[in-house]
Amino acid sequence: MLRFCANVIICFFLINVTIKSENKNYLSPTGKDTNHICPFEESESTYSSDNDVERINTNPISSPEKILFPDNITTSYGLIFENAFCYRWENNSYTDIIQLIGLNNKAQALQFRISVNKAENDSVILIFQNLEKGADVSDSSWVLDYNVIRGPLNADSASVDEVYVLLYNVNQNNGLLPGNYNQLIKVNYKVVDLPNIKDSIKSSMRISNALASTFQGYSIDITPSRDELNIFARVPVVYPDFGIIFQKDTVYQ
Repeated sequence: MLRFCANVIICFFLINVTIKSENKNYLSPTGKDTNHICPFEESESTYSSDNDVERINTNPISSPEKILFPDNITTSYGLIFENAFCYRWENNSYTDIIQLIGLNNKAQALQFRISVNKAENDSVILIFQNLEKGADVSDSSWVLDYNVIRGPLNADSASVDEVYVLLYNVNQNNGLLPGNYNQLIKVNYKVVDLPNIKDSIKSSMRISNALASTFQGYSIDITPSRDELNIFARVPVVYPDFGIIFQKDTVYQ
């Protein structure tokens, strides 16, 4: 019965949004837009090991400030990533959040795409893992469906991916009320193991084709005010031991 209801809602959403697209309800930009930089623990950026001296990296760090963002965006609205850019360590898994800001009508369903490693200046260093419902849609009546179209895998098992996403509520007229949703969907991914001679390699995830629908099938514009999360992969800098030192940093007795 649940599968039947889900199929009915999906068909209703996809068909009626197209038919009634002329009756759009647009988002009202709300909320101040700050720098949107994810936290990065600088204390983790130095390591010390006799065996890893060769990993000392002296390459200049590419600054995300060189990425151009529209000067006129002073608010965040639509379906966006929580952060505009992040530093991430190589060979680790991470979670970033997709938010829905400034929704001004009751949304029964929404659909969008996520492009991974697909921008013109991207390096293929991200491995898309999966999506999870966030706290705002944790109720069992919310269903998250997605389909991953993967490109050819490189030597690190990363690829250029396109993820088709559909989030909908199976109960009649029981969607998201107007407002802000800061914990909508979790995006889980991994940064590959980078060559030791490289640092601050850039890739991205981008939201496109974002659209929501009321239960009646009227479309709601949830176009992102900023559609991209830029990710800079870092290689830890290892400093060699020298001078008079203790053999071990920490000893438990």
